[in-house]
Amino acid sequence: MSSLKKNVVSLTIVQLCVYVVPLLQFPYLTRVLGVEIFGVIAYSLSLMLLANIITDYGLNLYLPQRIASGENSTYKISRIFTESIIIKFFLLIITLLIFFAIIYTNSNYKGYSHYFLLFSFVIIANGFIPVWLFIGMEQLYYYSRVIITTKLISLILIYFFVKSVDDLNVFGYIYIIQAILSLLILLLLAKKKYNIKIVYVAFEDVKCTFKISTTFFLSRASAALYSSLCLIMLGYCSTPIQVAYYNAAEQLYKAGQQVFWPINQAIYPYMVRTKNYKLFYKVIFVALLVAVLGALFGVFWGADILELIYGKEFIAASNILSVFMIAIVINTLGSLMGYPALVPIGLSKIANNSVIIAGLFQIIVLCSIYYSGMTVIGKTIAYSVVACELLVATIRCIGFYRGMRRQV
Repeated sequence: MSSLKKNVVSLTIVQLCVYVVPLLQFPYLTRVLGVEIFGVIAYSLSLMLLANIITDYGLNLYLPQRIASGENSTYKISRIFTESIIIKFFLLIITLLIFFAIIYTNSNYKGYSHYFLLFSFVIIANGFIPVWLFIGMEQLYYYSRVIITTKLISLILIYFFVKSVDDLNVFGYIYIIQAILSLLILLLLAKKKYNIKIVYVAFEDVKCTFKISTTFFLSRASAALYSSLCLIMLGYCSTPIQVAYYNAAEQLYKAGQQVFWPINQAIYPYMVRTKNYKLFYKVIFVALLVAVLGALFGVFWGADILELIYGKEFIAASNILSVFMIAIVINTLGSLMGYPALVPIGLSKIANNSVIIAGLFQIIVLCSIYYSGMTVIGKTIAYSVVACELLVATIRCIGFYRGMRRQV
């Protein structure tokens, strides 16, 4: 099996694991820990996602590009590794300061300081995991095997040791075990497979890497911004019922997005290395076909899916889900026309800037909705997401078309 196929298969399995484990884990936790304690866990996991974006700082996009472009000797990889460690060390200091500021200024979580202290170690471990290395070397199957194994171990430990509301800190220790175990195994694999080590790097090199990664970071941060702002505004301007409907539909939309994430991640370094657009066009055709079929399924059977997962009360969210089904098709095109299509022809700035522009556009749209006096409901906010996804895809497609014409 080629490295591209192995990476796609491996990442697909990882994504399935990422979604299946919570489906097995969360229903159990809600029953043994209760609503309030489960809310604390959900809050900590959302903060962890925010922390991951900051500590990643676009390095998981920029560093694989460097490796795939030829910086793949043992010494050069060690230099890149050292630069990433230095950058992530300072990013983690900033991240932890933000993390504790959020926790200790919120009176609702003062009784859970021990648990959040434990979770800070999870953030540190996750911050140093060198995902970029396995992406750049097109050997993500190593990463996938480790993540799947540690997640399954944590699932088993939760079933065995988390039994009551008094076991919140036990859950925290289990997450620490998972994060540190993943980090240590992946670092040992990196040492064994690529012989990486800490080497001397000049400050200017670290500064240059940080500066270039900033553009990638702004892209990811903007994507997170225009995703999270929607729910925040809906909660501020509408009813909890609308928030619940929107959140239920959005979770299914995000799950649909993740179906194509393995393809996107695996083909990115492959395209940088080979520029095989003949294969790329075939991938886009198949991905769009699958997206359209999935969207039609969501439109016609969305109410049944919502009832099956969330209960009869959420059937009313089917109209919001139908809007998100439009977004999933556009998002599939926009994602593949991003880094995999644009980086090989030297247009990574367009991929980054498209999301930044969409983030600013989302703010303008939401402000317009708010100040126009329009009734804010989940369906309206979902349409704003469609508009943002369409803007991203349009900018990237136009940039790709112009870039390919210049290549001829």
